[in-house]
Amino acid sequence: MTLNQINHLNTGLMMTSVAIAAIIPFELFLFAYAILGPAHYLTQISWLHDRNYFTTGRWDFVFLLLLTVPLALRFFFGQGAFVGLVWDGLFAGCALVAAAGMVWLRRPFHKIALGVLGLICAGIVCRVDGIALFFALFVPSLVHVYLFTGAFIVYGNLKNRLLSGWLSVAVFTVCGAFFFVVDLPLSGPVTEYIRLSMDRLAVIPREFITLFGMESNAQTFTRVMRFIAFAYTYHYLNWFTKTRVIGWADISRPRALTIIGLWLLSIAVFAIDYRIGVSALFTLSLVHVFLEFPLNHRTFAAIGGALVGAARGRVGSRA
Repeated sequence: MTLNQINHLNTGLMMTSVAIAAIIPFELFLFAYAILGPAHYLTQISWLHDRNYFTTGRWDFVFLLLLTVPLALRFFFGQGAFVGLVWDGLFAGCALVAAAGMVWLRRPFHKIALGVLGLICAGIVCRVDGIALFFALFVPSLVHVYLFTGAFIVYGNLKNRLLSGWLSVAVFTVCGAFFFVVDLPLSGPVTEYIRLSMDRLAVIPREFITLFGMESNAQTFTRVMRFIAFAYTYHYLNWFTKTRVIGWADISRPRALTIIGLWLLSIAVFAIDYRIGVSALFTLSLVHVFLEFPLNHRTFAAIGGALVGAARGRVGSRA
């Protein structure tokens, strides 16, 4: 497929995701999280591994993996509520800062020093509940699936400069805002299965509503869930359209079979008990988020560099 075709495909997927999210937000989210999610996590981790996780050191990624352990253990053995946010935010904030050192620094001592500094800073700022909540809950969820996805789309278009690409950026932005500016009727009845399956995931829309001071009622909860369902679904679908980036043909047969086997196993766990699936797959989800942090830093740096270069070019042309 040409880049224009891929851009048009992505625009279509955005609009399709929004349309389905408007009608069946809870069902779409649960489907995407259980079916598309594990496939995305496994294939992206495989892809990142082949690129050394975009870090300057061979074993840098191990530190990011270790930072996921306490969060995963608390979620798995706890009740899914984000109690003790200072600790959760501390580990997530430290991972984000340490990842910057893994990208821009080469000496292990400098990376360790930045990691310690990040740990101290995160320990201080995460005493504020709002900041702790941002790092602990929203960075691994909505920031990752919506803002980081948007950044990747913008970065790709800054490189390729195609009209179809900027159209996809505009549609992505409109889709994200759609459910907050357009009043839609409530979706169908929420079944007992949906309530039970959403048990440990409902913290995301609840805290989103609290963070933005929105009125807490069924209408608002459904509005936020529509946005979340769109963001997660398109985030997963967007990854699978990057055939040139992923290089499916380059994946070895043993690794491909391993990925497929683990994916089918995860689907089976979700089918048996969705809540167990959420607990089991939370770790994999968190690992893929943390391992992507170095790439996120590189992406935002590239966007900043492109914008600065464009601004200088305009100033130079005027001069």
